[in-house]
This record gives sequence, structure tokens and C-alpha cells, in this order.
Amino acid sequence: MRKMRTGAQLSSALAGRFLSRRCYISGGWQAAALQRVHWGAAASALAEEVAALGASRAFIIASQAATATHTLRSGTDEIAKCEAALGANHAGTWSGMRGHTPREDVLSAAAAAREAGADLLVSIGGGSVTDGTKAVNLCLDRDVRTVAGLDRYVGQDVFGPDEYAMGGGVRHVAVPTTLSAGEFTRIVGVTNKATEHKELFAHTQIQPCSVIFDPELSLHTPEWLWLSTGIRSVDHATEALCSINANPYSSSVAAAALRLLAAALPKTKANPRDLQARLECQIGCWQAVSTVMMGVHYGASHAIGHVLGGTADVPHGYTSCINLPYVLQYNAEAIPGQCRAVADALGAGPGETAAEAMDALIRGLGMPRTLSDVDFPEGRFEQVCELSMKDPWTLTNPRPITSPDDVRVILEMARDGVPNSSRMAQLRG
Repeated sequence: MRKMRTGAQLSSALAGRFLSRRCYISGGWQAAALQRVHWGAAASALAEEVAALGASRAFIIASQAATATHTLRSGTDEIAKCEAALGANHAGTWSGMRGHTPREDVLSAAAAAREAGADLLVSIGGGSVTDGTKAVNLCLDRDVRTVAGLDRYVGQDVFGPDEYAMGGGVRHVAVPTTLSAGEFTRIVGVTNKATEHKELFAHTQIQPCSVIFDPELSLHTPEWLWLSTGIRSVDHATEALCSINANPYSSSVAAAALRLLAAALPKTKANPRDLQARLECQIGCWQAVSTVMMGVHYGASHAIGHVLGGTADVPHGYTSCINLPYVLQYNAEAIPGQCRAVADALGAGPGETAAEAMDALIRGLGMPRTLSDVDFPEGRFEQVCELSMKDPWTLTNPRPITSPDDVRVILEMARDGVPNSSRMAQLRG
């Protein structure tokens, strides 16, 4: 099985895409397993999708908790509505996927789906549930039944072609309640508790075949989670605009996504029941992450975020809220034109930098801006610097990152910046 390329190999491969006169960078777009995207009531759309797919054993994997006292499954009737809509085609429901998708939870869900004889997986919830269900699909297809059994699928080239065959017998319909947008990619992040590292898996067939956006269902999502994952999608769009292999197609899509999200996210904070604005956020997150299917490489904000999540248990969306403005500041001298494009998409004022405009957006939403805002354990600082070098997107940051010392420059900005805890305390839910 081919291993993930090193930084030098990635640099060489990218350099090979330039023509001898460096007129332009070649690229491409990869078709995905995704067939349909719906927006509307989740239960009715799910029933239509199951019928269209010809499934008879639909197994739901639902969010365990939206807050400590309120679960999507037990605290609302939303899951029950979906179960009722499936009728005789409902094979069972499982909940219990913890944040950052631990291997153990993936295996537990896979065992339950296997026992139920599932021929379709339905994820209803946030990014950890979506990623977890994608990983369950891998476990079912490849008959993975132990924690160690996942080892052989880790560390593949997430940018390259599939490295093993999947039968595709069990498909996946995703009903997201946050804005992380993992339902639109072939990449999965799963945390190895033994190493305290969030590892990446990739295969075309683990991407959901259908996605259902229900703005009304998202009303149950706590405000901090909705807004922070919205900034996660802002991160997708921003790092696509700043990418080392950005192209006219990816940049136009990313800029449109960034404009849409920058306008709609504050609207949903001002009025959480503005369903049109919530749908615009969902469409924006879809646009932003679609750049992954264009082969666009992200950078240090994503890479360090993977480690902050898996190692220090910082919520997925919060990692982007903390990292992104500092990464923009770090990269500014290397890519001034691309940073200007980010600032323009954010509606920055005269003389306002991309980093400053991004900081203002995130602060205005009441999101964290420093490591202290999320009670980051200082004793993990050096570990995060070291582990970040193992993430493939560290190696494709626009301003080269060649050692933990370079990561440390960004993390020191995140450590020493101005906190936003007072505004965080004003969040609803």
C-alpha cells in the first residue's frame, strides 16, 4: 500500500505541475460518490432518499449530545420523526459518538450496524457523527473489528487516488446539523486515543451519496457549535483561496463561499430563527469544502487544528477560530495577493488586512481567539508543535513550515493574543 508522501515529495510533485515557462499550474477535479443534495424537512427527504436508493435496512447514527443536558435523540423528537418516516425500513438507531471520533466509538457503532444488517447508514448530527459514520462504512466494508485493525488504513495519500478497493455495498446519507461540511469529502478524521493523535483516512466510497440540509433541524444546535463550525467552513474557503495550488475555478468558488458565510453567519447570531440565513450558511459550507474535490491543498490552520482537537480535545470549530487569523498573519508576507483576496471577500475596510478582518468576524460572533479561551493545557504545547509536523497540510502551507519551531511561531501568537472570553460568555445555549 502506498504511503503518504513526504514534504519533499509533495513539493516535487507540485513543482512538476508548472510548465517550463511557469505560465500556469495544472490541476483537476475529481468526481465524488455524492449524487444528490436536498434542502427541506429532513424526515420527508430521508424517506424519499431511502426509496430512491432501494434500501430496506436503514441504520441511524445520531448525535449523542448537543449539550450536557440536551440530546438530539432524547431531548427532541427529531430522530423519532426520521425513524417514523423510515417505517419498516428502519433497522435501528445508535448514539454515542464522542467528539473527535475515537476509534473505540467507531467500532462500537460498526458492531451495532453489522448486527442490524444495515444496507444504508444515516448520520444525523455534527461533524464527529458524520466522520464517525464514514469510518463505520469503512469498517463494514473492510470487516474491521478491532482498534488495531484500523492501522493499515491510516496515513495514506489523502490527495491521491484510492489505494484499496471497496465494494460500496453500504451507502451513507448524511443529515448534518453543524457547518463543518465533512459530509462532502472523502477524508475522515478519527482519533487514536493510544497516541492522542487525530489520524486521517481517505477513500472515495466513504463519502456520503446524499446530503440533506434542514435549516429547521439546525435550530437544536447550540449557538457556539453552529457558529464555530461556520468558521470552520470559513477556514476551508480561506485556505483554498490561499492555497499553493489554487486555480481560477477553486478561487472563484472559495471567494463566493467566503462572501456568503461572512454575511450569513452574523445574521444567524442576530436572529437564530432566520432560516434563510441558516440555509445560506449551509450552502456556503458546501461551496467552501467543495474545493477539496478540486485537489486544492489547505494549510497550517487545518493541520494544527487536527492536532489541537485530537490531542488537547479542543472542539473542532474552535480550532479554526483560534488558528485562522494567526495563520493569515504568518502567511501574509509570502502570499500578499491571495491574502488581499481574502480581505476583499470579507468586506475589509481600507488598509485592513485579511488577518484583522478575520479576527473582527470571529470576535463579533463571540468565538474564542486564544488558547486560553479554551483552557488549552500549557503542558501540551510542545506536543502539538511536534505532532503538527505529521499532518499532510502542514507541508502544503503557503509559507513553508519545515520544523516544529515554525509551528511554534503560530502557536505562540495563539497563546499570547487578546482573549475573547467576555463575548464567549454571552453566547446562547
